[in-house]
Amino acid sequence: MDVLTLRQELESLLVDELGVYTLGNGATTPAVAVRATGEPMPAGTRVSGVECIIRREPAAAPVPSYANQKAFRDWTVYLVDWSGSAELTRLSEMVLQRYGGTVISDVAVPEGAGPQSQKRLVIRTAPEI
Repeated sequence: MDVLTLRQELESLLVDELGVYTLGNGATTPAVAVRATGEPMPAGTRVSGVECIIRREPAAAPVPSYANQKAFRDWTVYLVDWSGSAELTRLSEMVLQRYGGTVISDVAVPEGAGPQSQKRLVIRTAPEI
């Protein structure tokens, strides 16, 4: 699975739960983004509600085999609650039901840092054949 496919599937799965990005020009779009670690949003972008961030590059987990070595892709996804009213556990469970084996963990958010709560999900996808 590539990052674009994962992004589309997560947006479809969470469509009724996602918040909104308001871009610098006033346009709005669902709050789901693919970014590299440390990459900021475009200047002037504001977020409200639940944001879904997918790390651009997955980690590789080798699959032992006798020939044609392959690797699973471990995608790191963050669900971020900017409003304080989202049920991130329920949303994480929705992702787990879609992608069995997803590992879910809480991310500590310092008080007053912006987000109210955050979950880290690691979604493993099968090797490309």
